[in-house]
Amino acid sequence: MKRLLCVLLALASLLACLAGLTVSAEKAEPDVDPESPLYKKMALFVGDSICEAIYEQRDSNYNYRFGWGGRILYNNEMRGVNLGKSGASVSDCRGANTILAQLKQQASNGAQFDYVIVHGGVNDAWDSCAVGEMTEGFEGPFDMTTFAGGLETTFQYLKETYPNAYYGYIINFSIPNSRQASLSDMSAYFTVAKEICDKWEIPYLDFYFDDDFNKNIMKTHTDENLYDYIHCRTSGYDILTPRIEAWMETLHIKEEPPVEESSEEASAEESPEASSVAPAESTAPAKDEGGIPVYVYILIAAGIAIVAAVVILVLKKKK
Repeated sequence: MKRLLCVLLALASLLACLAGLTVSAEKAEPDVDPESPLYKKMALFVGDSICEAIYEQRDSNYNYRFGWGGRILYNNEMRGVNLGKSGASVSDCRGANTILAQLKQQASNGAQFDYVIVHGGVNDAWDSCAVGEMTEGFEGPFDMTTFAGGLETTFQYLKETYPNAYYGYIINFSIPNSRQASLSDMSAYFTVAKEICDKWEIPYLDFYFDDDFNKNIMKTHTDENLYDYIHCRTSGYDILTPRIEAWMETLHIKEEPPVEESSEEASAEESPEASSVAPAESTAPAKDEGGIPVYVYILIAAGIAIVAAVVILVLKKKK
């Protein structure tokens, strides 16, 4: 009887461990989409402390997956680096600590990058740097003492040094309640930034002028997602990352002029037989709504059943 009890208890412990390991692995592994244009590509992220994710770097649970850069690299099995640095500016208002300097760090590897994502402007606004104006030409040199001139210089260097990459510029969310008064209104900086992006054909993701996002999702007027009303908490990066990731997946798409269809092509598209696509069969294990495989529950149930059997045997022995 004692030997049977020991065997049953050992099996129960083993099943419980297996279930726990499976659940942990399920949480740790990213939901990678091999069909994503980002899959296994190489990306460079440059920016200031918000891009750097200085708050999350203190959290050992995140290791290298801090900020939107680390998360996106991890989620898509990408190679790359996040060079965001605290205090970095677009202009030279912070001296040599510029976004341009970060791009120069990887210049020798420029041809290898598939994506280069630029973030910046908050520190320029912090220092009340001159906004400046967009120029008409592309030759330069541009005035690095202004935000506009710094951004044009950055984009010029970006296109010359990273010829094979898809580019993007992230316009920061609003920071209305920062203790730094100059950050409460950055509209002048980001208005000219959008103009310069259009000129240089750099796609941008605009968080700043999205009132619904700032007020109701990111809640930038509170410290719920911004621990000092400026820098993101983990919850803030959890909000930003999927939006930035989805936007990056569109950067390879170029708008083409509409093509006139012939009558035969149009009729083929209207045909149900021509347009229907058979759904792909999924080989992934069945999951509940929380994303945990069903077999985990089977293991747990089996463990509980064994423990119950042990208890019943013990009680019978006592009788």
